[in-house]
Amino acid sequence: MDFQINRNISLFSQIFFDKTISEELEKEITSSFSSLTSNEDEQAEFISCLADINRKYNHKYMTPNFLNLWHKVSEKYDSQFQSDMEILAARALEMKEYNEKIASHIDFDAIFDFYDSQLKVKDSLKVFVCSTIKNSGSFAKSFGNNIILKFNWGNKAADICEILKQVCHRLFQTMDPNTKLSMRNYFLSHKSSNALPAYFMLDDVLAYAIGGLWIHSKLPDPKDSVLQHPNDNKIEKIAKSTLNMVDEYLKAEKKIDKAFFEKFIKHVEEQFPKAYEEYAIMMKRICLVVENGIDVPECKQIIKSAFQIDEIQNEIGPYTTLFIGTNLGAPALRTIQSKLPHRNEDYLFITKDEKTRKLYIIIKTNDMDKINKAVERIKKQQAIRINYEEGL
Repeated sequence: MDFQINRNISLFSQIFFDKTISEELEKEITSSFSSLTSNEDEQAEFISCLADINRKYNHKYMTPNFLNLWHKVSEKYDSQFQSDMEILAARALEMKEYNEKIASHIDFDAIFDFYDSQLKVKDSLKVFVCSTIKNSGSFAKSFGNNIILKFNWGNKAADICEILKQVCHRLFQTMDPNTKLSMRNYFLSHKSSNALPAYFMLDDVLAYAIGGLWIHSKLPDPKDSVLQHPNDNKIEKIAKSTLNMVDEYLKAEKKIDKAFFEKFIKHVEEQFPKAYEEYAIMMKRICLVVENGIDVPECKQIIKSAFQIDEIQNEIGPYTTLFIGTNLGAPALRTIQSKLPHRNEDYLFITKDEKTRKLYIIIKTNDMDKINKAVERIKKQQAIRINYEEGL
């Protein structure tokens, strides 16, 4: 891993993660970078271009308005960045040395092989070290092969696990296409009601089990790294329950396979037998179908502000389908047409296709206020109520 400091990435992290410095630029970044695309490659391209923005202006989201705002804010940010340079440089050097120190204690080849990733250990991963506001804690976020690490001022211990959890996410993303397809098909065709929730949680569980728990146990001095708890206690509980299985595979240098998936589904069933009834899980990946004439970016923003969504597909697929509009004769709803309520007024309706076990959320309206209202009602429910119907 290559540890770097970069003024543009530091500025981006201050605005995008800490919501400081410029509210106007934060809105511009959110609308262009976050809301309009969930494509990981495009986001990675954006970050790569952003790191070198003084010489490159070729990314489609770097509009004239964005560049104008960016240069105004970056001029004001320069003095702050210069004052942070010394501690950032020291932190980057510390992380580099610590990474080299632990290399003899951890079999990184086994981790890469486990994921059957097309990425190799020798491939370059850039870690941009950025400061954060005081007492906000350490965290990392990956965009392709770029990892942004933000650390708590005063905490100089090398928190390598935050980085390595992001490396695991990247390995999951870069699995061999055949392995990824086989994995997806296995979970989608499995008879268990918790197979789909297990699939949605697999990436996060593995990242914490391997990049967090397993790596932490291998450090020469575990006190060197404070292992933070995931925001979701489900992820932590399932990760702990699967740790022995993960350890067996890594020791044996085995690749992830169907036997692993089968056992993983059983762990999910044991820890959370009704995971399939929770919006927080079933809304991780959705298919969003929005009728013509309705503001799609605004709909996405409303949904993303209510749920932690990892992926939004704009076409019909195997995941939870969220339909927004009044044309209920749409092909997207063909399999559940007989279940739709016979009423003229706008309403919210939630049902399920028994054959595919796919969840359908129907927001029958083209009024943006009512769309917002419907999403808020779904969020408050937490537990999914099949054949739930309510007027808007």
